[in-house]
Amino acid sequence: MSSADPGTASPRPDSHDRAPIRLAILDDHEVLLDSLGSWITANALDFSLVLRAQT
Repeated sequence: MSSADPGTASPRPDSHDRAPIRLAILDDHEVLLDSLGSWITANALDFSLVLRAQT
């Protein structure tokens, strides 16, 4: 986490040299799916959320 904003994660210093990790989330709870997807999009900069779907 960044010391400037404790609520956001900062990417590793060498992460700009790599492609983001592609991530798909499947869950039957819509609230969890939306919350987790939003958090990953905003804070996990090494990840690319490519699919979010309810089962």
